[in-house]
Amino acid sequence: MASRVFMGLCVIVFHIYCAQAEINLAENKPSNASSGGASAGSLLNDGQPELTSWSSGSCLALDESDPWWQVDLQGKVMVTEVRVTSRGDCCPERLRDFSVDVYDINPSMYPTAAPHSCLYYPGSVTTRGVTLTLPCDNAVTGRFLRVSGEISGHHSDPFQLCEVQVFGVQTSRLTTCASFVRYEGKRFNTPPSSTMTFGSNGRAACASECERDIACAGFNIRYQSTVNILSEVMCELINEATISAQVLDASWDCYLYKPCPIACGM
Repeated sequence: MASRVFMGLCVIVFHIYCAQAEINLAENKPSNASSGGASAGSLLNDGQPELTSWSSGSCLALDESDPWWQVDLQGKVMVTEVRVTSRGDCCPERLRDFSVDVYDINPSMYPTAAPHSCLYYPGSVTTRGVTLTLPCDNAVTGRFLRVSGEISGHHSDPFQLCEVQVFGVQTSRLTTCASFVRYEGKRFNTPPSSTMTFGSNGRAACASECERDIACAGFNIRYQSTVNILSEVMCELINEATISAQVLDASWDCYLYKPCPIACGM
């Protein structure tokens, strides 16, 4: 009995430690920027805030009129703090007058998406290579985080920074190793928890909705076409999705959520 109590105590302590461990939720997650090419965004969340010189290849300069950088946190996150790093070999003042916002959906794909404001930093940073720790004015929840800045009147003085770190609490179970297993021509014969209709990108949208819902175990999807053109899809989220609950139905496909263990760093 004593050994069981000890083991239980160890498990509790381990989970408490995991909950308190500080993890940069943005590190190496998919990111992009308003300019600089397809891979430019990854410079700012490569997990190397100590690389602050331009020659290190880990800083980004954005010189269009409305510069921004954003990261897909790959799950619903309550963001509480952001850390940004200025350039170290010169001109830290190029990091200035920026806002940090969180979005439920990708603002690059949906420009009218409503932002949730984390913070606004007025003025210019004056210290070279400094990492500013900036708590959100209010804890905000979403999946996509965007840093939007300003440039001066001269393109020789762009908006520039070298690293962005994001901290908070992940509130959905999506991780990079989680996946969905597809079963073609089948559906889960279980009452859906919710039913939605999406456009031609509905499969990804349906998967995203399921990933955000901690109770969702899978989804049914039916493609609806008009004159050989895919117009929309119907999506059913299923809380009790199991292989044994599948039935044959040629007009549907179903996807079973396949989680993966999440280890917390020591």
